[in-house]
Amino acid sequence: MKAIIVDDEPRAIDLLKNYLKHFTGFELVGAFAMGLRRLSLSIRNR
Repeated sequence: MKAIIVDDEPRAIDLLKNYLKHFTGFELVGAFAMGLRRLSLSIRNR
C-alpha cells in the first residue's frame, strides 16, 4: 500500500515516517507540509 504523509508540523511528519517503518506492506511515496504538493503528487500517481 502506498502512503503519503501530510502535516503542518515537521516533527509529526518525522514521527509518522518512523512509525511506518515498523509495518510491512507500506511504501512511503511522499511527506509534505503543504497539502497542495500532496494533491499534485496523488494526481500524477493515479
